[in-house]
Amino acid sequence: MLNAIALNSLTRVSSTIQSMYRLRQNRIHKFRPKIEIQCEIGPYLLKTVSSSKELKMALRLRHEVFYGEMIGSQEGPGFDVDEYDFLCDHLIIVHKKTDALVGT
Repeated sequence: MLNAIALNSLTRVSSTIQSMYRLRQNRIHKFRPKIEIQCEIGPYLLKTVSSSKELKMALRLRHEVFYGEMIGSQEGPGFDVDEYDFLCDHLIIVHKKTDALVGT
């Protein structure tokens, strides 16, 4: 039982490290939008991701949705990253009052 728990924990840590490596490998810290969009709709702000911090938040939310809601498990890497994420712009929805990222 303890071996299974340890293996599960090690697998999660390994996946997170691989995900973080992919972020660094793809130069997330140099991410800049190609086109800037900003549109306020009621209590929300629809905008393009404009910093590496916002991109990390969007990739983390995407991971939570895909792994948590679609697959039914949070046991993947902490970010959902692929080779196209650094070639395109990302739209996010921010709740203006709380500054929380609520959609991507």
